[in-house]
Amino acid sequence: MTTQTIPFPYSRLEVDSLRGLALIAVVWHHASLVMGNQLVKLELYNDQVRQIVTGLSALIAPLRMPLFTILSGLVYAMKPVADWRIGQFVQGKVRRIMIPLFFVSTLKYFQILFLDGQLPTLKYLGESFSVPVNEFWVTWFYHFGHLWFLQALLLIFLVVMLIEAAGLMRTFRSWLIWLMISFTLPYVLSGSSLWSTHNALRLSVFFVFGIGLLRFHEQILSPRNLIPMLIAFLTAMAIYILWKKNFF
Repeated sequence: MTTQTIPFPYSRLEVDSLRGLALIAVVWHHASLVMGNQLVKLELYNDQVRQIVTGLSALIAPLRMPLFTILSGLVYAMKPVADWRIGQFVQGKVRRIMIPLFFVSTLKYFQILFLDGQLPTLKYLGESFSVPVNEFWVTWFYHFGHLWFLQALLLIFLVVMLIEAAGLMRTFRSWLIWLMISFTLPYVLSGSSLWSTHNALRLSVFFVFGIGLLRFHEQILSPRNLIPMLIAFLTAMAIYILWKKNFF
């Protein structure tokens, strides 16, 4: 199974700018959290300060991981599963995502154990539980710190692989259908922290959108679509800001 090579329609500056925005968003979020923790230690953390700190983090939340996921979909579309044997594609994702995930999860587990002097914890079905040393491997399969993104991304890759192998996202119309399906998934399925399925459901729409940005960029970024898309984005951001309780 092969696909026609798609010329890359974006300049390096455009892609690097998107990467830069994603990195700034992540650093902004974590810097806000660190600032909040330091203010607590200095006993300077009151309601007004809390609103500022949480507001800084919430301001960037809608852009943080979605940008990284859009980029992942864009990069995937450059060499989709149709250009590989299925086994070769899966082997590549296991090597690049799953093995690093297992290694870093183990490293993070023992870092918390020895440096913080406590058993690492996981959350499942809304409850936290400590992970004993003889079961450290459990962290490989649940939402464990920031590593949830690798789990969610691998799950998205595998589902997209099946969709692509069946030839169900070759046309602009079929892509739009999958975009709408992925958009509604978080509202009809709850998922769980097991392999971060709840986050995979939430981010899948951005991955599919990233695929479309390469595969159907002429339709998506046509002049008649840009203004409605910009209005929709600004409206969604305004609704989000007004909806967040802990915002400025």
